[in-house]
Amino acid sequence: MKKAFSFFFHCFAAANICLLPHLASAGEKIPLTLKLTWKSSYEDNILKYSRRDLDRFENHTELYPSEITTADDWINTFGLRAYTDLNLGRKVKLRPYYSFRISRYSVNQIVNSQSHYLLARFSYRYRVYFYLQYYYLPGYYLRVYKDRDLDEYHSCDFDLHRPTARLRYRLPPYE
Repeated sequence: MKKAFSFFFHCFAAANICLLPHLASAGEKIPLTLKLTWKSSYEDNILKYSRRDLDRFENHTELYPSEITTADDWINTFGLRAYTDLNLGRKVKLRPYYSFRISRYSVNQIVNSQSHYLLARFSYRYRVYFYLQYYYLPGYYLRVYKDRDLDEYHSCDFDLHRPTARLRYRLPPYE
């Protein structure tokens, strides 16, 4: 998966490096759209426990000890999105897009997370769309598990890598 991300990222970067100077030298301005977002919300089940596990957590009868002090928390999420639209020809357009999001929990900081999203959308005559996407979520906290060999408890997290390619066709309007 990391090789797929590396390949996709390098292709994405190379395409931008090759295309942007060409368009800029043609005297065209390349508008870059930046969007900043902030969301503050309450979550009553931050670890996405099942009803059974949530009851065990609240009754302190969990099979494994937890580093989480409460099952609910207040979350502040900050985001940054950047994209631009490029004309690659008369009928072909490219939209490179990047999104970054960071979530901060007020009580249970161990669950703090961030995510990255890359997208390259190619369109032909507003009918055919080809998407190359990559989503990366580093260090997502799961819970504490027992290491049977050492007889110790350790927190467990994982990195999520999700590359995707999609093709979409829009039918012409009904007349």
